[in-house]
Amino acid sequence: MYLKLVLPSEKYLPSVYEAIDEYRKHPSKFEINAVQKMIEAQENNFADYFKQTENERLGINLKSGYVSHTVFWLIDNNKYIGTFNLRHSLTPYLKQIGGHIAYQIRPSEQKKGYAYAGLLLCLNEAYKMGLNKVLLTCKMDNIPSYATMNKAMINYGGIEDTSFNDNDGIINKRLWLWTTKKPTLYMICGFLGAGKTTFSQKLSAQTNAAHLNPDEWCMKLYPQKEYETNWDNCFINTVNLLWEKTAEYAKQNKSVIFDMGFWNKKNRQNDCKKALKLGFEPVIYYLYAPDEILIKRISQRRGVIAEHNIKNFSNIKQYFEAPEDDEFYVKINNF
Repeated sequence: MYLKLVLPSEKYLPSVYEAIDEYRKHPSKFEINAVQKMIEAQENNFADYFKQTENERLGINLKSGYVSHTVFWLIDNNKYIGTFNLRHSLTPYLKQIGGHIAYQIRPSEQKKGYAYAGLLLCLNEAYKMGLNKVLLTCKMDNIPSYATMNKAMINYGGIEDTSFNDNDGIINKRLWLWTTKKPTLYMICGFLGAGKTTFSQKLSAQTNAAHLNPDEWCMKLYPQKEYETNWDNCFINTVNLLWEKTAEYAKQNKSVIFDMGFWNKKNRQNDCKKALKLGFEPVIYYLYAPDEILIKRISQRRGVIAEHNIKNFSNIKQYFEAPEDDEFYVKINNF
């Protein structure tokens, strides 16, 4: 196998014609627009197709609502395998459905690992364009595509974003992939009672990331009386220790779930910078629940700290700053 991504070229047309026949005989409900244009080019003129794809790559004469994008052909020893379309930026619509990369493998070459291998090559092309992360989407029933995306996310780095329902009511899965292989620092943001630890434990099982919880570590490191009467100091010392452990995981190329709350925007921004310096790709998971749910959950806890939190809920809540649009985060409605 000698795989490469190339710009569409007349050199590969004999193999492309064979693939187009396959596309016609085995139509897919998940067919991408770039493949449809190839089929139309066979009926009309491939010279026009080559010119159009080059203009779209350079951003010339784009249709309204379109973004510049590069069409690649995946080639194995001069044989056309499939088409990958890499969008250089996202519109609000593409942020929900479409994403940066769309791809389709010719029917005779499916289930051979080409989609995954081609996707990794496409991530490298995105990196060369200056993109450090790209969004991929697929319909929920497109199981092979989701499996490919998920495999890349686990092995290469990335996160799953919230799903989106399109106008037909179909659920579209959405995943972000890093364009260079690196561990992920999951920053779990949320107020008291948001369900951060339960969510973090599930995320750890799914991603094999190390789960670090300052509250749990604080209780291990200090006697109960000390952390209940001098919580702030104990907590700060514990967090500093966990950042040291996070740095150790970075050297092992292992992802980390930092289950700390991250209430303050400025602190989140500083911690994101710290994560980048350590070699992580940081992402914020914001767990949200209405106040009545938060209060109910906190009321079920025991101890001096829990009693203080429920009595002073409104005053404490004023210190919480939810993530804003200029931060890269995934919102989870956890109720």
